[in-house]
Amino acid sequence: MDQELIDRFEDLLESDQNDPEVQYQIGLCYQNGEGTEQSGAEAEQWFRRAAEQGHQGAQALLSVGQEQTEELGEINEDNLPEWCLRAEDSNDTEAQYQVGRYFLEHPELGGQAEGEEYLKRAEDGGRFEASLLLGKLMLKRPGQEAEAIHKLENAADGNRLPEAAFLLGRCYLEGTGVERNPEEAARYLELGAEAGGAEAMVEIAAQYTVGVGLPAMPGRGRSWLARAQRLGLADAKERYDRRCAQLAQEKAERQRAEEARRAEEARQAEEARLAEEARRAEEARQAEEVRLAEEARRAEEARQAEEARLAEEARRAEEARQAEEIRRAEEARRTEEARRQAVRKGRFGRFLILLGILMPLEFMVVTVVVVLNHFLGIGTGFDGLPVFIKCSLVLFPFVPSLLAAGSHALRQYGVTEWYGGLSGKAAATAGKRIFYASFLFFEIVMIVADRLGLSDIIPITVILIIVLCILWVVNQLIMAVLGINDPKR
Repeated sequence: MDQELIDRFEDLLESDQNDPEVQYQIGLCYQNGEGTEQSGAEAEQWFRRAAEQGHQGAQALLSVGQEQTEELGEINEDNLPEWCLRAEDSNDTEAQYQVGRYFLEHPELGGQAEGEEYLKRAEDGGRFEASLLLGKLMLKRPGQEAEAIHKLENAADGNRLPEAAFLLGRCYLEGTGVERNPEEAARYLELGAEAGGAEAMVEIAAQYTVGVGLPAMPGRGRSWLARAQRLGLADAKERYDRRCAQLAQEKAERQRAEEARRAEEARQAEEARLAEEARRAEEARQAEEVRLAEEARRAEEARQAEEARLAEEARRAEEARQAEEIRRAEEARRTEEARRQAVRKGRFGRFLILLGILMPLEFMVVTVVVVLNHFLGIGTGFDGLPVFIKCSLVLFPFVPSLLAAGSHALRQYGVTEWYGGLSGKAAATAGKRIFYASFLFFEIVMIVADRLGLSDIIPITVILIIVLCILWVVNQLIMAVLGINDPKR
């Protein structure tokens, strides 16, 4: 498509579209397909707008279709086929509208559906009268009210058809196919009245007078009634009176219905309030019961928990008592066992100390017996002593070790007393003293018995000292090997 034609068409659309010449040129563009898609319906619409303002070119183009209509004459059953043939031309909206209207006005022909199809084609071509007829038809069919409103709006807003505006105003006023809207109803009624619809003028006059749909302005209502009478509506006053009475009755009924509705709403609101209060009271009662039940449950749980705690404490106390009894019994048993062992082991230690004390005494007794035999000749010498005495004298050199071992055994088992309140350590010390005293006694007895001089005493004393030192070393070695502590330490 030529870009210059497109630019020219867009410039025309941007120009003053109320100018008849501009409207005529836009119609030519649509008719010839210059700068836009070809559309006979759009072309006819723009030509009509220009012709209404007196544009001769547009009137001439539209008169061609009128001449064709005049040639065929008024549509009737005889020339219906020629009209249908003409209506098949997609650009001839006049023929489509006339054929569709004829079929609707003559249902006996059985072409009502076909008539609606022709009207839809005319509507698509921009014939607003077709939209009005279709809208009126659909208003009578349940479920098609919304589509009827759409078509009536197309006719009223597109070409300001008075009847379409009047019907739309009544629909908005009564809530037919659309929600009630007094403002829209007044707008469309005034639109229809201003376009010359006498019925719309009577409707507006009655509404202004009664104050239904429009504000109560009786003066303005009478002025609209006068305009309807001037348009030649002979029964305008009768229609006005009937419509005022009807609107007054509707207003009273609406007021009563509104009062009844409000009373019913108030009653329902009161019932709802009472029901809500009852519900809340019941909920409060149930909540209180739940709370009391919960408190009772918690109290019972606390009681059971306290009982369980006390039982657990009693069980633990009993276990602790039994454990303490077992511990004490075990300690007593161990103490008794230790005492018995100490007694048993203490006996052995006492015996060793006793043996360590008796050995030196036995040694001194044997010395006395030998000396007496030497001087008195009683016939009892060393050889005449019993064998067990001779054998026991073998332990005499180890008296310090016996005393240390006995004292060690007593200390190891916690025995402090030897006999008669004498401690083991004191008994061992006394035994050592007797041991060393027995050597001194032996030396004195030998000196006295043999009447030894000083020259003999010294060697004997030295020998005894050497023997004592050797015995001390031997006993120390024995105690070190056996791990026996000296009772002095």
